[in-house]
Amino acid sequence: MLRRLLAFLQGWVWVEVRSGQAADLLSRLALAGFLVTDVRWERRRAVWRMTRPGARALRAQARGVRVHFGRRGGWPVLWRRSRTRPGLWVGASLAVALFVYATPRVWVVAVADTTPVMAARVVLAAESAGLAPGALRDTLPLERIERSMAKQIPGLAWVGIRVQGALAVVSLHRFYGRAPRAGPVTELVASHAARIVSIHGYLGEVLVSDGQDVPRGTPLMRGWMLATGQQGGAAGEVVGRFTVHATGFQSDVLERRRATGRQVVRSYLVLSGAVWQVAGIGRRLPRYWRARVHSAALSWFGVRLPGAWVRVVYTEEALVRVPLGEGQARSRARAAALAALRRQLEPGAHLRRRRLQCRRVRGGTACTVTASVEQDIAVPAGALAPAPPSATEP
Repeated sequence: MLRRLLAFLQGWVWVEVRSGQAADLLSRLALAGFLVTDVRWERRRAVWRMTRPGARALRAQARGVRVHFGRRGGWPVLWRRSRTRPGLWVGASLAVALFVYATPRVWVVAVADTTPVMAARVVLAAESAGLAPGALRDTLPLERIERSMAKQIPGLAWVGIRVQGALAVVSLHRFYGRAPRAGPVTELVASHAARIVSIHGYLGEVLVSDGQDVPRGTPLMRGWMLATGQQGGAAGEVVGRFTVHATGFQSDVLERRRATGRQVVRSYLVLSGAVWQVAGIGRRLPRYWRARVHSAALSWFGVRLPGAWVRVVYTEEALVRVPLGEGQARSRARAAALAALRRQLEPGAHLRRRRLQCRRVRGGTACTVTASVEQDIAVPAGALAPAPPSATEP
């Protein structure tokens, strides 16, 4: 390695000698201390590579011998060529300037453990918060960017950003529902103000009777007191009848989305749970869009790899205001009221009576549905949800 470095600094040249004195010339050069490498012999012909000072000494000693000097290289040759080619200096200066400009900046923003569509929303939120390709790495206010991104994307509990060189990796944590209540259920209470229709006690003591009107939160069943002094478990079903109100509204003008024809295409590499954007960087998404995802699995000589190439086409949509007739508005308001009613009912609920009234209001049509419902109202005391505003006493 040291010999090659010395040859590069001094410059080297290929030498071809066609004479029976080639061996004698080569021995004299080696004894004089000149660097000679890559020697090849072919009968009366010898080829080797040597440094430029050795080539000058060979010219002086090889009088009357046929010597051919071939290809040259090394630092002196490069220096002489660069002096006659100013484009090399311009390119080198641009490369140094580009290196100085690009090194302290972030150029790739990747999102870990998510889908390409969600990754696009995260990248867009990061750009608006200040984390965009080309941002200076040392001046990034990461905590402020994380808080801003968590506010822009609903449903996120925490956003973390890790910067390594030119790469910034965004990690997301979503909100999850509360963990199930620990320990056995020792008391069941009424989830609605209702009139009790039937009671099926499986475990513990029943505290109410059929036909009784109970307010919300009334204890219905309680576990027996055990010999150890602890409260036993309670289990059962208490069917109660109560009235539910739900309202749906539909304005006279309906806003619909219509494709404009403009598209934004982004490509992603999904590998080991991380999503890397590889194309379409910097192209902003429209305000309203519909995504179409095309995925192709990664493979190597027929072997499936744990990743995929994903191409997402975002089609821009514009809001169009469409006037509705009275019949159309009434139908939509009725459907909205029934949907709001279903959201208030538990699985297995039974509707005894239902009454629907629609009326014209300012700017649209409102429909109100009133239903008499029978369903299980026994819930654990620690899991009592906030009271629905539409539930009324029997």
